[in-house]
Amino acid sequence: MWNLYFLNNEYFLEAGTFNNTKTESEVFCFLNSNNDNCYFSRSDRFYDLSKKVGLIRKAVPEDMNEILRFGYDAWNEDRDMEAFLKSYESSMDHLTGQRYLIENNEEIIMADLNTIRFSRDVVGIASVACKPENRREGWISKLLSAVILLLISENPRMKFLLFSEIEPDFYRRFGFYELPLQNFLPSVAMGRSESGFTMQELAFMNRYF
Repeated sequence: MWNLYFLNNEYFLEAGTFNNTKTESEVFCFLNSNNDNCYFSRSDRFYDLSKKVGLIRKAVPEDMNEILRFGYDAWNEDRDMEAFLKSYESSMDHLTGQRYLIENNEEIIMADLNTIRFSRDVVGIASVACKPENRREGWISKLLSAVILLLISENPRMKFLLFSEIEPDFYRRFGFYELPLQNFLPSVAMGRSESGFTMQELAFMNRYF
């Protein structure tokens, strides 16, 4: 898990054991929530609890009943809630993906997303959803920025794919751009990569459908 702070107009992610005996933590920094100027550093006793704005962590099975409900209004396809939740039991992307979520300082889950590892260097982002009553509060922006940075810290060559079901301008803020092949409109295929994508990598988009 990673604590999220906001200091001097920058967001910081801190990984470590969060207790008063800690002497050193690993700090990831990203600027203006868009990862254009991300860097990594280490800092002794970095954290200031008064500036903490949330916590990023990997989802566990006990979270699923709650977080899957966040997307019901968008993806229910005329199913009732019980049938909607049950549909995930046979979803390969759900079963094989890694979900991340963000909690506020009261340990309430505010948003989540799924990551699908297509290859060593390509990750798909899917099922981006926020708690309905807390939408437009910036939780998805914080979570998406953090997850991108965490995965890049593991592999600097990491590329990202997603389908935007909202205005693509939202994802452009995080370095995504529209891909040349648009076979699934109105869902807009988008990618984030400094080196571009091969045709083989773009074929991973078919996995979403």
